[in-house]
Amino acid sequence: MPSISHWPAFEAFCKKHNLGFLPIRFRLRTLLFFTTLLAVALGFVANVLIHIRRQSAIAARIETVGGQSRFQNYLGTVYGKDLARDEWSRKHFGEHTFRHIKHVHLLSLQPRDEVLALLPQLSRLEGLQVSGKNFTAENLLSIVQCRRLQTLDMHLSGVESASIAELRRLPVLRQLKLANFEAERVREIATLPQLESVTIHSRHTTPAALAELRKLPKLKRLEIDGCADADHETCAALIGLDRLEELSLREIPLNSHDFRQLAKLPSLRRLNLAQLPSLDVEGASALRKMVQLQWLGIWQNCSDEILAELASMPELETLYVVGNNVTAASVPTMLQFPKIKHLGINGTAITVAGLQELALRPQVLQIQTNLTLTSEQQQAIYRSVPGRAILISP
Repeated sequence: MPSISHWPAFEAFCKKHNLGFLPIRFRLRTLLFFTTLLAVALGFVANVLIHIRRQSAIAARIETVGGQSRFQNYLGTVYGKDLARDEWSRKHFGEHTFRHIKHVHLLSLQPRDEVLALLPQLSRLEGLQVSGKNFTAENLLSIVQCRRLQTLDMHLSGVESASIAELRRLPVLRQLKLANFEAERVREIATLPQLESVTIHSRHTTPAALAELRKLPKLKRLEIDGCADADHETCAALIGLDRLEELSLREIPLNSHDFRQLAKLPSLRRLNLAQLPSLDVEGASALRKMVQLQWLGIWQNCSDEILAELASMPELETLYVVGNNVTAASVPTMLQFPKIKHLGINGTAITVAGLQELALRPQVLQIQTNLTLTSEQQQAIYRSVPGRAILISP
């Protein structure tokens, strides 16, 4: 290579002998720029290859312990059925190229399983569901290292020296589900101010433990399931959850006093009542005073008399009722809700004729029913509401 002082002579020599080669001039700064650009590109490719190999190995390890993982590519989520662009990238670049594990479900975790220790290497992990026995503090510390975790579901039959309070180190954790935990663990939830949704499945939850949830400033959704220790002070313990928008209660005895307590929750808009031991007319009358409700589900022990008490709730848009005592006599009652749009009448005694009458209501958009309709009956309903789309689904 000629030195810079001989460069003009070298150019003249090339032109004189028609070598067809005219050297390109560039500065040292230009050389450094393109060299750096090439190094960055190669570094990105190497990082992608390392990510693919590491993620594939972790996914295989999860499968060996009976777990499941769900991927997401850069452009959309893959729910079992691959997107066309994702299938193309997998075919040409590899199985997990441009994809990240976003959700992991560990079905039967054992205390000495090392798979939890691998999860912090999944940089895009957002959801984790864990079920098993003898959950240890080391297991919990592995979960805490998953800094992008937003949803955590722990269904465990034994927890050894593991404090739920450690989860406050997860800055974006928004949804927490706990099952088979003692009341003391439920109290520890109150130390997690970042939570917006809490689900508790435990036979040992007490009103005193639930009262601790008032310390959660962002709590918007709460589900309480199967609390054998719950009593008629359970609803009173929830007073003070001023941001709570959605509440689901399952297998909890409620009476008129409880519904009057729930009416004191200023932001409550959705109420789901599942497998109530009992619901009488007096309780329904108190429930009707919750005039702010927009969504209501009564999944057991509903009847014509109860619906008659609930009639004319001004803001209700969605109503789901289940019970053999709900008959065609309740159809006129359902039509009295001024803003009703979605109806669920599975497990009721409402007939096809009653279904047709409900479909005639102008603002009704969807009716969920387990009635078996022939194609002629479906067409008859659709013809009765021309120019309006209505969905009738099982």
